Amino acid sequence: MNNQVNERIQIAKNFKSIYNWKGKSSEKREKILKRLASLDYGIVILCLSILIVISSISIFKTESFSGKWTNAGLLVLMTMALSFRAPFSYIELMLQKHIDKIRNLETEFDEKINIEFDTIIKRFNKRMKYVYLTGIPAILIFIPALLQVFDVNPYWDKFPPLVLIISLFIFVRINYDILILKKNLKKLE
Repeated sequence: MNNQVNERIQIAKNFKSIYNWKGKSSEKREKILKRLASLDYGIVILCLSILIVISSISIFKTESFSGKWTNAGLLVLMTMALSFRAPFSYIELMLQKHIDKIRNLETEFDEKINIEFDTIIKRFNKRMKYVYLTGIPAILIFIPALLQVFDVNPYWDKFPPLVLIISLFIFVRINYDILILKKNLKKLE
C-alpha cells in the first residue's frame, strides 16, 4: 500500500459515524451497517417518493383526493423525522467498502482525488449544516403534520405544495451528496 492509498484510508476513517461502535468488530459493524443503510436510506427515499406523488396528486385533484391527503399526516411526520439521518449510514457503508477495496492497491493517482475526497468527508462531518438545511424546512412541515395526526389542523389541505417542495428538496439533497461521493470513489476503484 503506497502513501496516497494510506492517506485516502485515513481520510475515509475520519468520517464521524452517527452510531456508537465501541466493542464491535469490523465484520459485525459492516453487517449492522448493511441493515441500517437499507432501513435509513431506503425507507426515507421510498417515503419521500410517496410523499411527492401524494402531494402532487392532491395539488391537482383536490376534491377527489382530499381524503387520502387528510390521512398523510403520519407519513409526513415519519418521513421528516427520519430525513435527518438518512444518508449517513449509507455513506458510512460505502466508505467501509471503499476501504476494503483499496487496502491492497499499489497504483499512483492524481493527488486532487484525495483533496476532493477530504473536502467531501469534511462536509459530511459538518452535521449542523445538514440540520439547518434539512431541519428548518422539515420542522415547517413536522409541526402541522403532528397537529394533523391529532386532527387539530384545519389548514392541512393547504400544505401539499409546501410538502411537495420540501420533499423534493430533501430527496435531491440526499441523492446529490451520495452521487458526489460515488463519483469520487469510482475515480479510484
